[in-house]
Amino acid sequence: MPFPDNCIRGIFNSNCLLEGSNIATLTLYEFHRNPNRAGGWNEASINWMDDEQAIDFTLKQTNDEGELKFEVGIAILPRIELDKLRKVHTNFFDYERQRIQDSDYHGNLLLRDETSKTRKTLIRAALAIHSENRPREGYQSS
Repeated sequence: MPFPDNCIRGIFNSNCLLEGSNIATLTLYEFHRNPNRAGGWNEASINWMDDEQAIDFTLKQTNDEGELKFEVGIAILPRIELDKLRKVHTNFFDYERQRIQDSDYHGNLLLRDETSKTRKTLIRAALAIHSENRPREGYQSS
């Protein structure tokens, strides 16, 4: 299945946006090691925007305690920007679709574990710059 034109990253908390604004910070794009993944890649979970329902699905996702996962809202990233990053940072940045039990939309942004701190910062900054951030209705930035 081909990748859609956009993906969605949930905005977990107010630290993911620059204070008093709708500008994403590097915190929105933190990559985490998955102990079950081979190959030295770290992940940042996304949902692929296969259709307009993907936005509503993402906004309604809950954690194990039944609370909204993305209390602040969502960030939409164009795949064309991901492709540019993948080309410039070959073998350091990638993306995938990784369906999980309750989500056909799920995927990951991938960052090679041994990537230098400078390159990681450049990649995360590019992701933040190209994010179209959509705060949840009623959310007030600090």
